[in-house]
Parts: sequence; structure tokens; C-alpha cells
Amino acid sequence: MNTIEYGQGAVNNTIGWGQGAKVGSSFSNTKSVRFDGVDDYVTMGDVASLRFDYNDAFSFSFWLNRTTNSDTTCILARADENTPFSGYIVLIIGNKIYFRLRNNPSNNFFITGTVDIPNNTWTHYVVTYDGSNSVSGMTLYKNGVSETVTTTSNGTVSSFASLSLPFNLATRDNNPNVAYSGAMDEVSAYNVELSASAVTTIYNSGVPNDLTGTSGLVSWWRMGDGDTFPTLSDNGSGGNNGTMTNMTSGNIITNVPT
Repeated sequence: MNTIEYGQGAVNNTIGWGQGAKVGSSFSNTKSVRFDGVDDYVTMGDVASLRFDYNDAFSFSFWLNRTTNSDTTCILARADENTPFSGYIVLIIGNKIYFRLRNNPSNNFFITGTVDIPNNTWTHYVVTYDGSNSVSGMTLYKNGVSETVTTTSNGTVSSFASLSLPFNLATRDNNPNVAYSGAMDEVSAYNVELSASAVTTIYNSGVPNDLTGTSGLVSWWRMGDGDTFPTLSDNGSGGNNGTMTNMTSGNIITNVPT
């Protein structure tokens, strides 16, 4: 299991934990991105550093402020929009977070949270996977705490990384049928399984932290802060800028976690 802890250098949780962190940093979070639940999404394209596979450890962190209930909406994905839906995906199904890896209908495993996602409330989630090709290697955190999940496992998942698929926020492979409705903020991707203590630091008692220099960080989209429409800049090492699609500059709003 490849579990990562953050390195030395945290200072009173003020801005983070990477080397060179200093009290009094100008880091602030003032913007987020709102999605209409119809056809809004952000695409990074098919990029190598986000082609996580069944035997890779990886994690995602994101803040949600959902505006309406829906049976099935997508938070983030690199997965087919049609059967067999190969790839990895984070969805909302039945008002709960759902995290799945799959390469055909018979070979998949996933976890589902047991606590409903609140509406009109900023909530922080992290999903992690340890690369073990087992559902037992998947974890869901809500507001810094590991959540009880239900698990499903069918067969043995094999490689899906070589498929030509975009990484998207708020939809799966450009499929508007699962478009997310609500705001999203501070989305980050890691090529490690985040530890429980790392998740606690990211959550930071409900106030987004500066992720600069954190171990395992591949991509970090501030979702409006420092961005110029229609580009959401990648503040990690991946260089995976996102393009706001079917959206306007008005989709960048000032409602943020506090």
C-alpha cells in the first residue's frame, strides 16, 4: 500500500505543509465555479498524468455545494460515456458519493457513501485508492473523516489507462445526461493514496488550504482564483489546464467554503 504523509514545514495550518510555507502567506480562496446541471462541464483533454489505472495509487479532493437533488450526476471522470463505462469515475447516485473503477460490465468495483450529500452547503470530499485491484483499497472521506461505505466487487479489473478518454469535471466523457448542478471548488488530483492525516490537513477545519508543494500533487484547479475565463489553470505539476465548456465568465462566482 502506497500511503503518503505530508512533509515537514506545516505552520499552524495557515497555508499548508510544503517546504517554504510561511506564516502570513497571501493565499486566499475567493472564487468557485457553478455548473448548471444541463450541459456545463470542464475538460482537461486526454492527458498522460491523469491516466490513472487499476494498479495505480491515486486520490482526488474536491469541495461541493450542490443546489438540487438528482439521481445520477458526475463530479469527475476519465471514463466512457457508454457501456462498458470503462475507467474511473466519481458520481453522485441516490444523493451519495459513488467511486468506481471498471473495464467491462463484469469487472468493476466501487464504494458508495452512506450519508446523503447536503444541498446548499459546502462539503469536502476525498476519494483514495491504493492500487491493490481490490475494493478494500478504496476510501471515502467527508469533511476530513473516513466515511462508512457500502462496497461492491465483481471480477478483477484490468487496464483501462490506454483508452482515449478526456478527464472532465461535472460530466463523463462529455455526456450531458450526468451533468452536475451546483458549485465546485479547489479540485486536486494526486498520484498517491492520501493518508487520513493528509486528508485532515487538506480539509483544514472547513477552510481550503494552500496545496503548493504537497507530495503526490499532480493537478490543482483553484476553480476561479487566478483564472481567466474560459481557462482553469492547473496549479500542480501536471500542466493540465481545463477549458470551461458551454459556460460563461458568470459561472465563476464568489461563493466559497469558509
